Amino acid sequence: QPQQAETQLRAAVNTLTEALGEKHMLVSDAHALLGLALANAGRYDAALGELQTAQDLADKWAPPNTWTTLRPGWYRSLVMLQFDQPRKAEAALAAIVRFEDDNEAAYLQSHKGLDVELDHTGAVRQALGEVYEREGRLADAASTLDRAVAVSELSEGRNHPLVASIRLSLASCLLRSGADSSARSVVEAVPRVAL
Repeated sequence: QPQQAETQLRAAVNTLTEALGEKHMLVSDAHALLGLALANAGRYDAALGELQTAQDLADKWAPPNTWTTLRPGWYRSLVMLQFDQPRKAEAALAAIVRFEDDNEAAYLQSHKGLDVELDHTGAVRQALGEVYEREGRLADAASTLDRAVAVSELSEGRNHPLVASIRLSLASCLLRSGADSSARSVVEAVPRVAL
């Protein structure tokens, strides 16, 4: 139902802009979601336009280094991966990973002894690792994918399909780098219920 999603999101953009003004972060978020919906419908040019509007609003009105400012880049990177343009996706994906890692470090520093909030960036890390692999940066790819497995196992559980998908990406990378036995171990660690 892509047409319904587009219609409802366009109405949400208009309603939020009218009710809250363009300065409100929800307006940027609504444009970003509309861009994602358009991309999912295969309307990439329109998607990139909405994502650019979302990015412009976020850069102008939202606090820097927040999900509001990073989300349009994440969605745009997904579109760039669809266009087989991994270099254009890399910067946004790397920024999200840095953002999460920096936030985790700051959280640990200020909340010593408390549980760490779960990191839900496994899919972002997987996409970044796959970009690195496509660029031939196999060591960067392997370490990024390994971290993606670790954070996803904590946040989603060992048997989650996302974890299995990331493990398969890691195994592919390890095979390309000639580490066949390591790749085999990674694949054997995928629980059968996840496949």
